[in-house]
Amino acid sequence: AMQFVCKMAMPLALMFAAFQASVLVACSDDKSVAGGASEETRIIAGLENISIHGRARMVVPWENDDKIKHIDVVGLEAGTNVSLYELDAKTFAKTGVVYAGVVGDSGNFAFENVTLKSPYVLIEAERLPPQNAYVYSVFTDVRDTGEISMDVMTRLEALRAVRLAESGESYAAAKERAKAEVLEAFGIYDAPDGIGEADEVEYTAII
Repeated sequence: AMQFVCKMAMPLALMFAAFQASVLVACSDDKSVAGGASEETRIIAGLENISIHGRARMVVPWENDDKIKHIDVVGLEAGTNVSLYELDAKTFAKTGVVYAGVVGDSGNFAFENVTLKSPYVLIEAERLPPQNAYVYSVFTDVRDTGEISMDVMTRLEALRAVRLAESGESYAAAKERAKAEVLEAFGIYDAPDGIGEADEVEYTAII
């Protein structure tokens, strides 16, 4: 497990440590599924014609005339392609159900009238050329409303967590284990939960 994370973490971190994106995934009020995430693998009812809204951002470092480093958080470029892939609730393999979207002004995007048989999805954002060598991604449960981050760290977490889930671990266990392994690969231990949402600059600094 750690060999996989370390192999993926270092080259990606060196290439993309300057960037961060975040996605707000939330079901519309009249279509949301009560109860939050759960570990059952049966097909979940109530995921018909939901709206999933997002916001994609990147962190841009720059220096002033005094060589003092600063960080700006800006929306991912308008026109950036965003895709939502449904994952099977038991095997976590892609089911073939795909929804496509495009980033608009200020990094906002939305998937409207989405119908899913499984609450587990993989969301990917691919920047336009010449910045399209890397795909941001996040592995999530659409019943977990609220803001989630999509950046270099969650890309690594998604790669590892999906593999763990495919091997038989529950969604929650796979996510928790993958997050811990990725952070440890960067030498980060006992990071507080929600650091990305609470302090973007502090979170960006660790990647």
